[in-house]
Amino acid sequence: MGGRIEWIITGERLAAVADDWNRLAAQQETPFGRHAWFEAWWHAFGGDAQLRVCALWRSGELVGAFPLLARRHRLEAMVNEHTPVFSPLARDGAARAQLVEAVLATSLSEVEVDALEGCDPAVEHLIEGAKARGRPSLIEAVHVSPVVEIESDFAAFRRRHREKWREIERRRRKLEREHTADFAPIARPAAVLEELDAALAVEGSGWKGELGSAISSSPQTLLFYRRVAEAFDATGELRLSTLVVDGRLAAFDLALLYRNRYFLLKTGYEESLRTLGPGLSLRLAVVETCFERGLDAHEFLGDDMAYKRMFANAERRHVGFRAYRRKPVPAARYLYRRAVRPLLRSTYVRIRGRTPREDRRLWSQRRLRGLGFGARVD
Repeated sequence: MGGRIEWIITGERLAAVADDWNRLAAQQETPFGRHAWFEAWWHAFGGDAQLRVCALWRSGELVGAFPLLARRHRLEAMVNEHTPVFSPLARDGAARAQLVEAVLATSLSEVEVDALEGCDPAVEHLIEGAKARGRPSLIEAVHVSPVVEIESDFAAFRRRHREKWREIERRRRKLEREHTADFAPIARPAAVLEELDAALAVEGSGWKGELGSAISSSPQTLLFYRRVAEAFDATGELRLSTLVVDGRLAAFDLALLYRNRYFLLKTGYEESLRTLGPGLSLRLAVVETCFERGLDAHEFLGDDMAYKRMFANAERRHVGFRAYRRKPVPAARYLYRRAVRPLLRSTYVRIRGRTPREDRRLWSQRRLRGLGFGARVD
């Protein structure tokens, strides 16, 4: 197939290929292949892992990049819970196949790639590549991310969602009648880090802060989002949607506007104002603005949750890939994930009646019902 494989193993070399990388990433439909995204991820979450980016060059041009790292016996994609979508970057199918071949030829006993979109052509390349290498492999469902595809005028969209939105719209009218409510959906921040810190203080003041899942709860997570915010603000793609009630920040979105799609990274609201429904009122304002501005979609990203289904009309399905060498220890891990783990999962479901992911969705539904938003959300 031609070309030269380079394994990038230092942060300095990774930084040096930024321009080549971004020219290649411009082909992708999401912003999560950009160099700034992976550089921020590596600095925040790399920890004691070893950088292992597989790069493919043809005639001095970067035509493929597979962002990876090595942890003990595994070669892993640069992915964690803060990664909405992952895909190897490739100029064409031949480049993708060559990247996959080089990655699966590694001497490490396992290759793990999560957050792949189910329809990504890389999935088939990974499956076929593992088969050619004699590596047993698995494809596992990961999660579903709801999407609002902008397919008609807002009035028609609202009519289809009228029942789900009845309580949201009632609270929004009450909010605007009894308080000073300033909505600023899909706005560019004027002072990015200052505004981001104010938003994250709101997120950390409620249940996310109590559970330790707020961005500000982890120095690594905070570093990641600050770096991402600065990088995408510099390219004009960062958006911070806000709702200010009586001069106080009540709800926010941290998002990216890329290729005419609104990618929601994080959202939060001031829980002391929860009876006013600030989070859902802001969501409705953002979705309406997406229609007004002629955007193609509002991408919720992350797990399927009840409040997202109040707006969504489409979804992204994500899968994970794992391949193992034919040696005793990795073979045992393969058998565990293929046979034992599903059995344990099905036993858990029989006992509990639902999976942990379904537990989270049920919790989301109960939280909405507790705020008076009704039981039916999908």
